[in-house]
Amino acid sequence: DHRDLHSFPTRRSSDLLSRQLLGGELDWVDWARNSATLSQFYLNQENFTAARYHLAAALTIIQKEDQKKLKIAWDDIADKSNNEFKSAYNEQIAINDNNKSAANNDDNKSAANDQKSAVDKSETTETMTTEVATDDDESPEEEMKQGLLGNVSRFCAKYGLALLEYSHCEKLTKDCTDPRPPVHQTPRFDDLDVSEIENQVTDSAVYDFESARMVFLWAQKHTTQAQKYFSLDERCSDYVELTRDLSQMYKHLLAFEDDDDRKCKMHRRRADLLEPLHRELHPDHYLLTIRQILFELGEIFSDLVDLKRQRWQTEQANPKFLKKVNQLVNQAIL
Repeated sequence: DHRDLHSFPTRRSSDLLSRQLLGGELDWVDWARNSATLSQFYLNQENFTAARYHLAAALTIIQKEDQKKLKIAWDDIADKSNNEFKSAYNEQIAINDNNKSAANNDDNKSAANDQKSAVDKSETTETMTTEVATDDDESPEEEMKQGLLGNVSRFCAKYGLALLEYSHCEKLTKDCTDPRPPVHQTPRFDDLDVSEIENQVTDSAVYDFESARMVFLWAQKHTTQAQKYFSLDERCSDYVELTRDLSQMYKHLLAFEDDDDRKCKMHRRRADLLEPLHRELHPDHYLLTIRQILFELGEIFSDLVDLKRQRWQTEQANPKFLKKVNQLVNQAIL
């Protein structure tokens, strides 16, 4: 079976990831990247269970490393603060011993010095915290982590898009009253609990608007996260792809919506996503992409024309709808 031929190297890859996880020293960046990349193979096989699991595993590893680094940073700050406190305390004892026989005005002067010392200590601790955060933000390791998070988030967005598209096709071609359970086998990693992230999104086809909306919101969140790294100014092609994927998510979500007014609003959001792109992109470098975006905008406005025409036909006495239809027709053909 050709599927077995394709799945054999995938099983080997999963086994390798599992051994690395149990082997002690772990290059967590490399491991999370490989797990998220492997999810895309499962996604192409429509094995949503395995794809979700490998994405959840990657996000769990990133989360664990964040918690570990945060604990180390705060432990370091706490140690430095304790040392500062002990030093100030010993200094205070020495001052008190040397000034037992001093007059009251000397005691008052000592108290003022103590207050200044406390203020200085507080400022030192605050400066240390700021320096730790600043150094971490500017480190190559932090930049590498942001790149990893951007890629994993993009894969999560692809997962959401693929699941919505698959569910849309299922809705069009089959009786969806009885959702079919997943039939694929899913490799699991020992001693790695990914249930918290797994439970955020389903691995089965959705058949109603509310379920589809939950998948959409999860994928939209990861699209926004990915675009923090894949920005329009620095990684233009990736940014454009993510934006077009989000437009397609709206398109498949529309299949589960029955209210025409809400359909119009979602089409409008798609247009709001795409219209700025073809104005920002330079035709010398992105001519094909611009044409694809304009074609998709034409489809959006054509669908809006159909929806508004239906509304106009039911309320022909209202000239506002006729004006809107004519306006959308002009936008669709430009």
